[in-house]
Amino acid sequence: MSTTATNPPLPLVPEDTNTNFPSDPVIGNDDATPFDETNNPYANAGKLTSVDPPARTQRLLGGHIGDTYRSQLWFQEFARLEIEGVWHVISDPLLWRVDFRMIKRQVTEAMWNRDYNGDGDVNDNVTEALAGGDLNGDMDNNDLVGFWDDNGSVAANDNFGAL
Repeated sequence: MSTTATNPPLPLVPEDTNTNFPSDPVIGNDDATPFDETNNPYANAGKLTSVDPPARTQRLLGGHIGDTYRSQLWFQEFARLEIEGVWHVISDPLLWRVDFRMIKRQVTEAMWNRDYNGDGDVNDNVTEALAGGDLNGDMDNNDLVGFWDDNGSVAANDNFGAL
């Protein structure tokens, strides 16, 4: 029997943090680093570019086979220009939403190309005991080993459903 959890207990600190959009929309708050974009149009034939799609990296830890995880993001992209020390928004906001939907699926010997139980094939499910430890972080080693897989994630150029 599988269980469903809105957010299964993940023993890891989340890799991102929620940041409120500043009251002054010209400030922006999208990046910790500018290395994925070209912010100087004079150095790039008049073009501003950015390649920083939202992403989620799921590890083996947390949840059980059949559990689901959902994370919804709403944000906007825009261009701004500094003129004599004052920032100005120079584009309409491009609204985005991303709805990450994940499900914990069973790991098989074939996926890892390893005969964990020594029966001469790679047709069996991998268990924590066979893999050698607690891979889901629940302090035992008697569970099936699973991985987080996409379960209908969507992205769109709108903020439908944003609070």
